[in-house]
Amino acid sequence: MRILVTAGASGGHIFPAWGFFQAFKIKYPRADFCFVLSRRSAHQAFLPQGVCIRYIWVTPFFFKRPREWVRFFWNILKSVFETFFIIIEYRPDMVVGFGGIESVFPVLLGWFFRIPTLIHEQNVVPGKANKLLSYCVDKIAVSFEETKGEFLKNIEKVVVSGNPLRQEFQESIPEQKALSFFGFSPDYLTILVVGGSQGSQTINHSFIRSLSLVECLDTLQVIHISGERDLISVQQQYDRLPCRAKVYAFLPQMHYAYRCADFVVARAGATTIAELSFFKVPALLVPYPYASMHQLCNAQVLAKRNAALVISDNDMQQGKIGEILRSLITQPKKLEAMRAGFGDFSMGSSGSELVKEARVLLDAGV
Repeated sequence: MRILVTAGASGGHIFPAWGFFQAFKIKYPRADFCFVLSRRSAHQAFLPQGVCIRYIWVTPFFFKRPREWVRFFWNILKSVFETFFIIIEYRPDMVVGFGGIESVFPVLLGWFFRIPTLIHEQNVVPGKANKLLSYCVDKIAVSFEETKGEFLKNIEKVVVSGNPLRQEFQESIPEQKALSFFGFSPDYLTILVVGGSQGSQTINHSFIRSLSLVECLDTLQVIHISGERDLISVQQQYDRLPCRAKVYAFLPQMHYAYRCADFVVARAGATTIAELSFFKVPALLVPYPYASMHQLCNAQVLAKRNAALVISDNDMQQGKIGEILRSLITQPKKLEAMRAGFGDFSMGSSGSELVKEARVLLDAGV
């Protein structure tokens, strides 16, 4: 079996693609994979050595000057030819797309060559790429039950698979082991702060400023994923505070952070929602305001279950997080109620359902 996997440039696309790869290899270890990514992929280095990776030119739809249109169409032409030759050379038995503009041409060309095609949508509201591809692919896998209504014209193709998490997330890690990894104590409240796969300046600096409004900072311990750009400035700000803090540009061992976190402050990307629901950690979600409402809809899924609080970017910058932290520290039963709000809900999956659907298509030779 030769499977071509394509994904957008962000961790929100690449991580589920990697989770699918790991789950498929566990079930079918002799399967061969090739990843097709953009040269601007944020987490291409996350994929280990030995995995076949091919790159195509892709330019996002952001233009201010006429020459940027020229560059865009030139890159479109290059990406079509690059993808064509990748498919001719690799000769995949299936093409699986995980969203983003980067996935459009690999999936379209797969359909053109009558290769079985499957796409996976991570968000509640599908992105433009997957909405376009939904009309020609053989199967549409979605993370949220709520997403099925977004594909009504192709509802017979839709299956709810959850969002594949990396295999390390499936490990059963004792809380004490996770705390020890960070050098933390079980006697203090542990907060995880993460602004998406590349960090968020708004969350980074607004959260730290808000800590000045919180009493008893010495009873807090923070794991802060800042992104590369803000790493030094965030670390310097924590150095002036009495709370314990571990700051990382990027943390491969995120499953350790979730395992020991009592509360999470984060954007509302689909992978974050999947991880929160898998570990059942209460959260304050700050949807990215320029994500076409995708993140707000994701956040509302947990908010409706009272498992998360949702505030805007503007509220975050005005220090509302300080009030929320004070409330949670002084009334710990609120955290317990939020954790209970998850119930048996989880859209973070092992990837087994997605593997099953892929295998059905492969066997059918659609």
